[in-house]
Amino acid sequence: MVKISSSNIQRTSANPSAADRNIRKDEKECRYEQLLPPYYPCKSHVIHFINSATTEEELKILCNVIQCTTDFIFDTESDIHSHTPAHIQILLVQQHSEYFLILLIETTHLPDISSSRFREIQNLFYHLFRSGTNLYSWGSFKDELTQFEIYQLYSLSIPSRIFDIQRLFTRWFDEYIHIKSDDKNNNTINYDDSIFIHAPALDPELFLPPAMMNHLKVMNNKLWSLQDAIAYLFYKYLSKRDTLRSWPIGLDKRLSSRNKNYSFNYRRRLIQYASYDCLSLMEIILFIH
Repeated sequence: MVKISSSNIQRTSANPSAADRNIRKDEKECRYEQLLPPYYPCKSHVIHFINSATTEEELKILCNVIQCTTDFIFDTESDIHSHTPAHIQILLVQQHSEYFLILLIETTHLPDISSSRFREIQNLFYHLFRSGTNLYSWGSFKDELTQFEIYQLYSLSIPSRIFDIQRLFTRWFDEYIHIKSDDKNNNTINYDDSIFIHAPALDPELFLPPAMMNHLKVMNNKLWSLQDAIAYLFYKYLSKRDTLRSWPIGLDKRLSSRNKNYSFNYRRRLIQYASYDCLSLMEIILFIH
């Protein structure tokens, strides 16, 4: 059992070295994995790879679906060694579909820039970024997408509405904690209208109880991580172990250019990681709205 003291909190809020940060991340991964059931999406999903193996017909079908959709969740991944921008993940939020559609765009395995298939991929982004669409990300959307401009898939002069859910969640959680505290003090909780955060009010085995975790982030002007948000909202463990990986290896089994030194299971883990980041973010959006 972890004992929480003011000295522990002070050390947590200091500026640790990169090595210390990595050690803390590993410790948190282990603790969350031991304490929490793993995160699984609330709904099934279908993955479409977009790369040099994708046909024009597939791209045209996806473009038609995108034109009928207004809400999109974005995430990106870069290579651990070269920092090459390698993946753009896009979840299409379709209200009446039985499953979620996720696009995994492998930017290091795109068709030739002069090809008609490349122009079809550009057309996808044109409709994704059209006026009237809503684009969601965990963190700055433009920070995520700026590094991918080298691939000439789009321009960042985007007329869409852009939402940084990380900042919105950080404000929302702080407001929720204060409302909950006021309701307890005034004994005026309306259970018909209240929402419930699944993390317990005090569990010393978690890093910090929700109110203390929120206070520490506010005092240090820190934003919530996606992993912490999933843990405290849903009491689930969202693994971040595969963040720093070799992403440009080619995840689509159709790719002749894929790096064959990596196993099927390694690719499966990266595909799941990329998908779960988008799916978990969508569940947070639905929860707070």
